[in-house]
Order: sequence, then C-alpha cells, then structure tokens
Amino acid sequence: MRWAPLSVSMVAYDGHPMDAALASLAALGIDVVELAYIEGYSATFDEALFSPANARAVRATLADAGLTCRAVSAHFDMSRAGGGDALCRRLEFAGEVGAQMVATVSGPAVRRDAFLDHLAQATKLAEQLGVTIALENPADDVDAALNDGADAAQIAAAVDHPLVRINYDPGNFLTHRPGQAAHVDIEPALPYCIGLHLKDLRQEGEGWVHTALGDGSIMWDEMFDRMAPLAAQPLLSIEIPTRMRRDSRGKIVLQAEPMPLAQIETLLMRSKALVDAQIARLNE
Repeated sequence: MRWAPLSVSMVAYDGHPMDAALASLAALGIDVVELAYIEGYSATFDEALFSPANARAVRATLADAGLTCRAVSAHFDMSRAGGGDALCRRLEFAGEVGAQMVATVSGPAVRRDAFLDHLAQATKLAEQLGVTIALENPADDVDAALNDGADAAQIAAAVDHPLVRINYDPGNFLTHRPGQAAHVDIEPALPYCIGLHLKDLRQEGEGWVHTALGDGSIMWDEMFDRMAPLAAQPLLSIEIPTRMRRDSRGKIVLQAEPMPLAQIETLLMRSKALVDAQIARLNE
C-alpha cells in the first residue's frame, strides 16, 4: 500500500517565526508542510496574508528551507458575505505557493445556500488553477452546513466535481459531537476524502486539550483500518494546535505564549512515530 509523504501543519508553530519553524521541521526530517492561516486559530491573522506578494515570499522561504507546501488550511466561514471572493483569494494563494488543496469549513447551517453559492463560485477558479477545495468538518458546537461524515458525503456527491473533496478532521469531530466515534463517522466520507488531519484531544476539566497522537480519545487502529481498503489513500497531515485548547462548547481558547520549540518537536515526533507504526502495520 502506497502512502504520500506525511506533512505537518504549521499551526503547531503558531507564535514562532516561520524561518525558525521551518528549520525545526527540516531538522525533524519533515519535507512537506501544510500552511495554516485560520481565522481565530492563529495569533496573527489578516486577509493581506493571501496577497500575491506574500505568496511569492512564502514560496521563496519554503524553497530556501528545502521544504514544499502540499496544502493550505485557511478555515473561515464560507457562508458569510463575500465568502466566494475570500475563498478565491485563498485558492490563488495556494496556487502561487505550489499547494494542491485548500481546506476550509462551511459555516452555519442557517446560511447553507450562501455556502453552496460561494462554493460554486470558487470552483470555477479551482478549475483554472488545478487546486482542490477540501471541505472540513467543524470543531465547535454550532450546527453547520457540513457537520460530519454523512454531511460531507452528501455535499460532495451533490456537487459532483473532482476538485471539491473532503478533508476529514477526527479531532474536530470529537469536540463537535462529543461522545460519538470519529472512526465510525468518517466512513461515508471516505470515498470523497482527499485529506485527513491527524489530530487528537483529551478532555481536561470542562474543556479539551490537544495531545500527541495516541494520547487522546481517537481510536487510531480503527481509523487506519477504515482507510486501508481505499484505492487512493487520503493525504495525511499532523495537525497539533499547540497554542490553543477548546472549551466545553468547542470554542477556541488561545494561550498567551507559544509552546517552546523543544516541546513542539517532542509532540510531533511522537505523533509521527504513531503514524509510521500504523502504516507499517497495514503494509505487513
């Protein structure tokens, strides 16, 4: 069974300079990154991040570090006014940095029609750029246009476009639908999955904290077993938002200071070891 190289989301390094983060990843033997520009997630966010000039600068910085970008996490409420234009900016940015997909969320269910209209608008640009729109399930408790694996499958099937796929996040499902199993929920979405965020959390007090893979509530044996029969495996990306936790409603609580680099590297290497072990198990 062939798997694409594992990538790591830059959200793990939120609060650290990009050059320091890339040097850290290179030292860990990571060659592929997922850029993260997520509203409410990162400490610093501005729409100007998606300018052509910044895209060229980021691509040059990646090249200097010897890394490539496969995906851009650019979550925002697609259903909001101007959501189609905003997604187009993110697609153009991704095309400029050499990424093959942009992951984002739908927005609330009450604006489902607006979400679908904006998705249709951006799909036309995705065709020109050859960049996939990867819809992701949400993490908070708001009823969304796309909540879970069944919603994802329904929307992807209805849109019926090869550049509109799913980026499933089992960790998000934990906090969006507490008490339900992500490895069961993902099943209907698997035929449409281009990507899988590898994220784990455990409950702590009345909220949730992000952990190394295997230290939280996700049942990784079962998750990987469900991917094994697929003709094409989802692109795997470790996503550990080290600077944040989630409250009892799944809302983001951002920490004032970033996690030290050494601690981030430990979390990432422990997580990579779990992924390597799962792939080796399935390849036996």
